[in-house]
Amino acid sequence: MYIDYWGWSGLEGYYDYYQDSKAWVAGGYIDSISPMIYGSGFWTFSRWQTLAQDFQNSSNGRYVIPGIGANFDDFAEIENRINAARQIGTAGHAIFSYSGLASRGYFDDLAAGPYAAPAAVPEITWHP
Repeated sequence: MYIDYWGWSGLEGYYDYYQDSKAWVAGGYIDSISPMIYGSGFWTFSRWQTLAQDFQNSSNGRYVIPGIGANFDDFAEIENRINAARQIGTAGHAIFSYSGLASRGYFDDLAAGPYAAPAAVPEITWHP
């Protein structure tokens, strides 16, 4: 997370790693950020959704591509996060990792579910 506004006692990008990602997108220094909101346990769906929305709210028109863990025992956990990212309006999502998806056999679930229809590639409108 960027800063622990919610009192979750998790690591903070701003204070623990000296990353000011919100300032970077606000200043136009980078085109996208990919918050690493993956792993089970600490990142409940509610926390994941709250943090993805927080980053999207601070995106300054740049792209937020939240991370989704592949280590869930139930594919529905991944699908719920994909659907939430779409509802929030993020530019996409990144699933970590390939090996996690492969070991659980989730590629068919992705193809039959949230990846059944092709996604539109977002345009970068701020570059000439």
